[in-house]
Amino acid sequence: MVERVRYCSIERLYPRFQFDAPIRVQGKALGKKPVVGRIIEISACGLSAVVARSLEPGEIVELQFVLNGLEIQVRAAVRNRNDARYGFEFLTLSATQRQHIQAATRILAAAPEEN
Repeated sequence: MVERVRYCSIERLYPRFQFDAPIRVQGKALGKKPVVGRIIEISACGLSAVVARSLEPGEIVELQFVLNGLEIQVRAAVRNRNDARYGFEFLTLSATQRQHIQAATRILAAAPEEN
């Protein structure tokens, strides 16, 4: 049995930040061709995105996106769904990816909010 590392607890440990960027999602239920969507929010342990294909909570997918010039490719679990909006929890972040995402969220936290 493979034990997975849980980066977040049930309670929200990391704040979410608005972030608009394209994302590619690939999973068994989606077939061989990745589906393109848009990231809406990101945190140190996951993201939410709009994807125009059906995914089920609990499904494991591969996410691919660019964050501040670094391409991130990570396995993630679908945690929730609201219409075409999905919440994904990162499962396999490397230390470098984690540091890059945390640095990006610190920058997003310091940015002035748009009204």
